[in-house]
Order: sequence, then structure tokens, then C-alpha cells
Amino acid sequence: MKKNILVIIFALPIFAFAGRVSVFCDKPESWTFTVNEVSSGAVTEATIILTSATNAVPPRFEVSFTALGTDVGHVWVPLCERSQLFPYEWGKARYSSELAKGSPIAAAFNENDTNRLTASCDEALRYVEYGITLGASNAKLYGCFRFFSKIEAPINSYRVKIRIDERDVFWSKAIEDATAWIVSSNGFTPAPVPDAAFEPLYSTWYAFWQDLTDKRLEKEFAPAVELGMKSFILDDGWQIEKPLGVYGTTGDWLPAPSRFPDMKTHVKKAHGAGLKYLVWAALPKVGHASETYKRFKGKFLLDEHEESCSAMLDPRFPEVREHLAATFAARVRDWDIDGMKLDFIDNMSYPAVDPAIAENFAGRDIKSIPHAVDVMMKDVLKRLREIKKDILVEFRQQYIGPAMLQYGNMFRSIDCPNDLVANRRQIADLRLTSMGQAVHADMLVWNRDDTPENAGRMILSAIFGVVQYSMQLDGLKKSHRDVIRHWIDFAREHRDALLKGEFRPHHPELGYPWIESSSASERIAAVYCDGIVVPVYDDAKTTFVLNASSAQGVVVDVKGEGTRRVELRDPFGRTSGAATISKGITRLDIPESGYAIIKAERRK
Repeated sequence: MKKNILVIIFALPIFAFAGRVSVFCDKPESWTFTVNEVSSGAVTEATIILTSATNAVPPRFEVSFTALGTDVGHVWVPLCERSQLFPYEWGKARYSSELAKGSPIAAAFNENDTNRLTASCDEALRYVEYGITLGASNAKLYGCFRFFSKIEAPINSYRVKIRIDERDVFWSKAIEDATAWIVSSNGFTPAPVPDAAFEPLYSTWYAFWQDLTDKRLEKEFAPAVELGMKSFILDDGWQIEKPLGVYGTTGDWLPAPSRFPDMKTHVKKAHGAGLKYLVWAALPKVGHASETYKRFKGKFLLDEHEESCSAMLDPRFPEVREHLAATFAARVRDWDIDGMKLDFIDNMSYPAVDPAIAENFAGRDIKSIPHAVDVMMKDVLKRLREIKKDILVEFRQQYIGPAMLQYGNMFRSIDCPNDLVANRRQIADLRLTSMGQAVHADMLVWNRDDTPENAGRMILSAIFGVVQYSMQLDGLKKSHRDVIRHWIDFAREHRDALLKGEFRPHHPELGYPWIESSSASERIAAVYCDGIVVPVYDDAKTTFVLNASSAQGVVVDVKGEGTRRVELRDPFGRTSGAATISKGITRLDIPESGYAIIKAERRK
């Protein structure tokens, strides 16, 4: 283990080196910088500490480092950006994260899915700009983390850690380890995850948009249960009585009488059918037509007069935080709902002009917005869990970072209707940063006249997440219902391998053309394009190869001696063939949206 310590006290611009990392601050003023660097094997950690004798706005500063650019082709970041290694000269801090946006991690990897450099920092609340880029003239890697680029409340000290991981490991393991390091460094405890968070469910969003009523939704309960769904999410629209902008009636979180005259009875019917019930709410939004808007006038981060006829509550006011926690707790208690889908948390960030500055933070007991959101979300979850210990709380990308793991237990792919590639990519990305929390697909929707094979492909694009369905089930044709039912049964039977096992997504730069995940007894590999060769390893695990491509058949490469028994299944789970294969490359005639079950026979 190697340690470097550098203490800097300057009133002039700072450009200092502490072994591996460099720190630059052009206007340090009263601030003192201390840098402590520790290296262990291929991992380096640097701690940067800022102190000031008095409360002051912290200065913008940057931490940077370089690395060899050999055998590097791509860079991964958490929010589904293109895996491109951009030139340093185009801007070295190309990405950003904060409490409710992404995660401060970037990973450079090679064509063989091997980590070359994963950089992360443990700032999980405040705004951070970061990136890994490549020098166009020297082909070296440049890592950068930039702090306090946005307005910040006065403080007298600040500490942040940077981690540089150059281990020769599978690329996604480096990201999973970086996430675990951020969580540990901050002392975060991820929210409890009930078993129900891993059950397939129905969502009203694409099926009905905002045009829904209790009677219409109750027709969906029985078909959903028949297909194996266990929960039901009532999405946006239940609160709308008279349209006023997109969100003009949000904020009071009371059901529109013309749509849901008796919410408690409606929820009771869902429970009677065998479904848990969750309700959507746009947590910070208050519509101009709401009583909440009148009550909290002057306590907004932003008031969107024309765009959505709504305002954004400022969580730095204690009465705002109390109102939101109490309101949602009351809805859970009064309606006996099982969870909430809390939306638009990412809207609670610094506006272009912070009203608190002109008001000298009057009435605000917390000056920092992300810290106020942190306090608020912890209180919301605490209140909800006091009513229902196993409360379900869903968040969606982009608010999926390390701090968010404390408040929610269902993390969903961002909206991408009928886009199986986007859903697959986003689910895979979420799996790497969610530390065992339930990762959910965006709600599935497809053309009602499509083939069952194409419907199956939509499901298989989401199979490594908890699948949410948003087709109107009442009247859905039988072949589609049969495909849904089979894959729900399959996902439940193989949940440990699919959702809780060792997850290995391959080639993010190509959109994850194949993904595998395994438990102690079985391995599941899904192929999303033709031409992939799936290895069948030399072990006793049963291997399932899912053909999620539009090709007839998948090529496998059997490792080790002995033979393997193969059973082929179609999209409905019916047997379509059988074979015996041995070491080497073989093309299996797996039907579209079907799969092969490969078991090792006793060696001779």
C-alpha cells in the first residue's frame, strides 16, 4: 500500500499534484485543500478535503488523472449514453450526476468486455461533472471530476473521495464494485426489498394514458391475475377532474370524483382479485388548480405558468417536507394501498435562478436542495413503512443513483414504449448500479395485431428485469395471452438466476447483443441478434438459451467433454424438438422467441 499526502494553503490558483491525482482550483480564496492518496494493487483512492475558517460558498475545483490508453475502445456511463470514447479536446467532463440523476461512475473497457479504467467518486448528493476521455494527439486516458459547478449554499468544510480501478476484471463487476464503494463510503443502507417487488405486474400508463376510470380498470383485474401478475399500478390520470395544463390538477392527491368516486372500495376490489395496488404521484408538482398551490405560494423552486400550469415545491422548507410525507402516508393509510410510484423527483434541483438567494434562505431550515431532498425522502419512506412494513416504492431512470437506493425498492427503466432495444439496454444498466434492489422493465406494449413471436421478443427484451405489462388485457387475443402467461411462469420459476444471480451483460457498445445471468444451479443466456455464439460451460449447471432474435436458431459452443441433452421449446413453452450435442460448435434450431434447455449427461 502506497500513501501520498499533500497539504495546500494558497490564495492564488491551485494546480497541485498528489501522486496519481491532480487538483485544480482557480479561485480558492479562503479555502485550504488537503489531498490524501492511497494505492492498493490496481485500485487507487484519493481523499480531497476542503476547509474554511468561516462559512463560505465553496469554490469550483477539479480532480483529474491520466492513464494508459492501451487496449481501450469504449466508455460506459449510467444513463444509457452511447458507449463512445470522446476526445479529451471536446470536453473532459462530459457527463453529470446528482442525487436524483445518474451516478458518478465512468468505465473504460476493451473489445473483450474487460475493465481498463473505472473511475468513481462518493459524492452522491451534490451535482458533479465527470468523464473519461481520450487525448486525440497522444491516445492517453484522462479522468476528470468537477465539483461545485452549480450554485451551492455556504459551508465551512467538504470531503470527497475519488476511486480509480484498473483491475483486469469483467467490465460490469468494476461498476458493481464502484457502486458498492459509494454506498459504503456514505454509510447508506438500501431500502428493504419485499418479495412482491420481484413479481410481474400491470401498469395503466400505456394502456390508458390519463383516460381511466375505476370501472374500466376493474375489468383488467381478473385477466391480470389469470396471467400471473401480482400487482397493479394506477398511473397518471386518476387525479384529473378538469384538464388544466398537463399537471394543472396535481398536488392535492385526491381522486377525481368522476373517475374514482370511492378509491378505498376500488382498491379493495383489486385486493379481492389477488392484486397488490400501487398509486402514482408526481411528488414535487403542484397544479395551479390545487389547494396545495394556494397554501404554498412563494415556497416553490419554479413556477411553470405556461408549460404545465404547475409549480415545483421547494423541499428546503420544513413545512413542505412535512406536507408531502403526511399526504402520502394518509393516502396509503386511508386507501389501504400497497405502494407508491413516486415520480419527478429529478425536478427538485437547482433552478437557473434560485429564489432562496434573494430571500437570504428565509424560512428554509436546510440550505442545500439535494440535502433537503435526502431528508424528505427518508421521512417519506419512514412514514410509509410505519403504516406498511413491506411498502413498495417505485422510481424510474434517471433518479437511480446510490443515494436513491435508500428510499426506493423498485427501479424502472425510463419510458421507451415498444422499443425493445432501449428497454434491454436500460435494464442492464440499472442492474449494475442497483445493488440487489428490484430492477423493473419499462411497461411493455406492442401492436395488438402483431405475431406472438414478436410479442415474445418484447418480453424477452425485458426478461432480466421484473416485467411490467401495459397492454389492455380485456380482449387481448389468445396467442398473446398464452405467450405472456408462459413467460411469467418461466420468470417466476427461474427468478434466482434471472433477477438475483450473477449478472453478465456483454458488449454494451453494441446494445447488449447477448446477456447471461446465473444462480448456483442454472444459467440463462438470452441472444438478441443473429451471429452470437453462446458458450455452454463445462459445469453441472443447466443452461437455458433464449432466442430473442428474429433468426431461426442459435449457435452454441459446448466446452468440455461429454454430451449434453437438449430440449427445444417454442414461445408458448411447448416442446418443439430434442437433440444430443457434444463438445464444439453447434447450431440449435431454437424457434423465434423460444428457448433451449441444455443439461449435461453423465460422462462416459
